[in-house]
Amino acid sequence: MFGRADKRRLDKMTEDTANDFTIQLIFELATKYSISIDNVLDTLNKMGYWKVLNDNELCCLLAHDGVSDTIKSIGGDFNDILSRDT
Repeated sequence: MFGRADKRRLDKMTEDTANDFTIQLIFELATKYSISIDNVLDTLNKMGYWKVLNDNELCCLLAHDGVSDTIKSIGGDFNDILSRDT
């Protein structure tokens, strides 16, 4: 069983991984679609994807799959919103 210190350490590692993944995802989307960070954030908001990105444990699972796979997974919806907004 985990002690409190172990649980805090695990939570911190999970949070750090989720934050790193989210930042990398945002910058990779901006690069892939040649758009600003603001456009990426706006599009993720329109997708309702912040529910996913604000869940540290879910982000860690996505980080395990990698940014490229995540972009492939959300690419259709992301591109649809970008196309609709232009």
